[in-house]
Amino acid sequence: DEGDAMARADDASIARGMLTAAPGMMEIVLPIEGEDMAMTLSHVQIEAEVVGDFESLINGRLGGAADADQLRETVEAMPLDPMAGMLIQGILESPDIDTDGDGEPDAFSVVLTFTAIDCMFGEVR
Repeated sequence: DEGDAMARADDASIARGMLTAAPGMMEIVLPIEGEDMAMTLSHVQIEAEVVGDFESLINGRLGGAADADQLRETVEAMPLDPMAGMLIQGILESPDIDTDGDGEPDAFSVVLTFTAIDCMFGEVR
C-alpha cells in the first residue's frame, strides 16, 4: 500500500563492518520478459559488508521465502510468452520451504546477491 515500508526487519545490527538483519519482510520486483513481477518475501535475512561511513553495502546476500500461491497467481496474471509461461508454471509446482510449520512445503526459497550505494535524488535543504 502507498506509504507502507517496502522492507522491515525485527532485528538489525552492524558489528565489525557487517550489517545483519532478520527476520523480516521485503517486497521485490523482478523483470520477466519485459514485465515486472512483484513478490513479497517473508523470513528475510540480510547480510552485507558496510563500506566506510555507510557509503555502500558490498557482498550482500538476501535470503527469504516467496509464498507459492501468491507467486503462482502473479505469474498467471502476467502476459508471458506461452513457452516461458509453461516453463515458469512447471518450476512453480515444487515449493521447497515449509513456512507455517505444517510439514508441507508452501513457499519457494529465494536467494539474491546485491551491492548497494548511497544516492540522493533532488536537492537536500
